[in-house]
Amino acid sequence: MTFAKPCVARPGEDRLQGADLIQGSRLAQRVVDRVGEMGKSGIQHGTWAGIHGFKPRADGTLQTPWGEGKWGVIPPGESEGKDRLFVDFFSAKHMVEDKEQAQSGAAGELHLTSTRCNDGEKVTVIL
Repeated sequence: MTFAKPCVARPGEDRLQGADLIQGSRLAQRVVDRVGEMGKSGIQHGTWAGIHGFKPRADGTLQTPWGEGKWGVIPPGESEGKDRLFVDFFSAKHMVEDKEQAQSGAAGELHLTSTRCNDGEKVTVIL
């Protein structure tokens, strides 16, 4: 079962478009900022479903315990007007959103919700 179009939408192959989308997304900038903060505080990785080793990089590449991947912004015209990210690794596509706009985690943590596109499984991502 594949979920709504926003879940599987991706920017074109133009790397500049992907970089522009990351720079223009409040959520993507929060991810980039948080990863930078983590590095300064000695925290090297976030968690994906409670498993350590999740690290998005500012260039749109991704390190996970399951291998390398990529992440970026779902084009605004495809995301029902919401600021959503895609995260792809281990042959699986995911759509990522703010868990709660108002939620503030410990030590500035960023809490996100990922929906796996092929089956709708939701997990928490913490950076």
